Parts: sequence; C-alpha cells; structure tokens
Amino acid sequence: MLKGIDISRHNRNLKDPKDLNSLDFVIMKASEGATYRDSSLMFYNSVLDDDMLKGFYHFGRPDNGNSARSEASNFVSSILKYNNDHAILALDLEDKALSVPCLDDWALEFAKYVYSATGKKIMIYCSVSEAYRFKKCAAFDCGLWAAKWSRLKPTKKQIKPFEVFAMWQDTNKYKFSGQLVDHDYFNGSAYQFLKYAGADV
Repeated sequence: MLKGIDISRHNRNLKDPKDLNSLDFVIMKASEGATYRDSSLMFYNSVLDDDMLKGFYHFGRPDNGNSARSEASNFVSSILKYNNDHAILALDLEDKALSVPCLDDWALEFAKYVYSATGKKIMIYCSVSEAYRFKKCAAFDCGLWAAKWSRLKPTKKQIKPFEVFAMWQDTNKYKFSGQLVDHDYFNGSAYQFLKYAGADV
C-alpha cells in the first residue's frame, strides 16, 4: 500500500518539500459547501511537483441546505486551474442529519456531476461505521475512503456495500513537518493510483 496524508487549511504551515520524500501522495482539501475554497491549495503551488501523486477532496455540507449540484460545481471549478489530470477526487461527507436514502441520493448526484465534468469516479470519505449509508454510490462504482483510526485494516464486513476500500485513513495524529496531520494508505500501487485518477498509463 502507498503512504500519504490529507491536509486542509489547518495544516497550512507545511512548507518544506524535503518532508514529502517520506510520502507517496498528498490529498488536499479544495472546497467546502457551495462557495468556499480552501487555502490548502496554496500548498500545491509551493511544494508539489508534477511527479507527486495527489488528490483533491470536497467537504460536503448538505446540512446547510445546499444542493449536491451546487457543491459539485464549486468543487470542479476550484480545481480547474490545477493539474488534476492525475489527481484522485473525493467527497468528504460526514452529515448526520439526513436520512440514509437522502444522504446516498445527495452523494450520488454529486458523484454524477463530477463524473460528467471530469470523467472521474470519486471516492466517498466516511467512517467505517457509516459506509452502509452509501449503497447507491457503491453501485455507481465510487471508491471508499474509509476512516478507521486503528492499526487494523477495515474488514469486508465493515465496508459493505463496498467490495474493497480504495483508501484508509488510519490516524489523525501522524507527525509530519512539525505538526499532526491525517495519515492515509492507498490500497494499491502507484500505477493503480494513476489509473484510479483517470490517467492514461
């Protein structure tokens, strides 16, 4: 498995490119809700080169009454100026207010919009205890980015209805560049990462 981190504006002091030598990939928060753009994208320009495996994620806010389409549009437009040809795309959806069918429908609409705009199937980020909520997204072939803060990988039973997990966030307390960040594993090789990102490899 590949090792990486995911970051947002809370980790904006990551400035030393040498620290990246210990990582295989970096996932950056790009947007939130219908209008917000995350300043962690500045990290892309300052330290990431074209050879670094990377990804972008959107933090969904259906709890604010936003439509999935408006949020997906914000996400897609926020990454247009960056080289996202080889980037994995993901939706971080942690809403507890919507019913299971409504949340799944919201996420599916988001996924379909992004797919129509980019040609990429997104990953759904959620805890292993919430994976069951995304049956339609699993059927649409979205990947699962499973949060399970443990040394033990997510099990098949925990990630149903997904067949496998694409990524696994195992801790939010990984020491990197002088601070604590989220640490992740990609369940595959660099070649598989690029294929997942839609690269022609």
